[in-house]
Amino acid sequence: MRGLPRWWIVALVPFAAVLAIVGFFVSAYVFRSHPGPESMRSVIRGFKEGTPGAPSRNIRYPPPAAGVYRLEGRGGERISFPPNSQVDGGTLPATVSYQSGSCWQWHVDYNVAHFEQYEFCSDATHLWVAGEQDGQSWDFGAVQVTNLARLACTPGTGALPPEPAVGLRLHWICTGVNSATSGRNVQATTARVVWVGDLTIGHTKVRAIHELDRTTVTGAQTGSAVENWWYSASSGLPLRMQRAISIHSPSPVGTVTYTETGSWEMASLKPQV
Repeated sequence: MRGLPRWWIVALVPFAAVLAIVGFFVSAYVFRSHPGPESMRSVIRGFKEGTPGAPSRNIRYPPPAAGVYRLEGRGGERISFPPNSQVDGGTLPATVSYQSGSCWQWHVDYNVAHFEQYEFCSDATHLWVAGEQDGQSWDFGAVQVTNLARLACTPGTGALPPEPAVGLRLHWICTGVNSATSGRNVQATTARVVWVGDLTIGHTKVRAIHELDRTTVTGAQTGSAVENWWYSASSGLPLRMQRAISIHSPSPVGTVTYTETGSWEMASLKPQV
């Protein structure tokens, strides 16, 4: 029997190489890692290494106690293409640290690859959001992608009024960039006070303000977010949150949609450090 012509062998070599490369990427994608929960111990250890400043006390909403709080929650995030997803930890560390003047930072680790951060400030009347950050890392097997969103918000507007009352509305705008896209984003939020009353956290009752926030995203990305927040009526400390987010981003292969849903509630009003 005659063997294959030599040109067949020459043609098969690059074809086999292509198959090997494709097989590598497919295998790496199928067996990619998934982020686990961020540990309370790790966050507490990191917090102890910092030195928070002392905020002013002549304000409507004095900052809550600095430290690491334990949240209990569930949720997850998903990307439409390439298809990928993450799951939030059941226990979420949340850190309160003081910034300059009457500002303080609220930082939540949903898992080791996803955090969300807000900077709250207060004066004699309002508590408002001065800025936001959201950072995530995605493992696609042979490639890891990290994106960070940074936003600055209109000073002195939202998130809590001097005298919260059911039906009262607040508005604020945040602008910034996301490292995953080019151009700027604009987030316009309308918040409505839904309820004011006592909420039980752990075994402690605390006066709380429930707000429904609706956010529209325009610019380099488009989308919307619906979030329910429960704040301490005395300090503005977040006590509970529910979220449903959908963001659309342009890409060379078409629109990529990011969705995020979940909820959490503080397990105790006392920080663990």
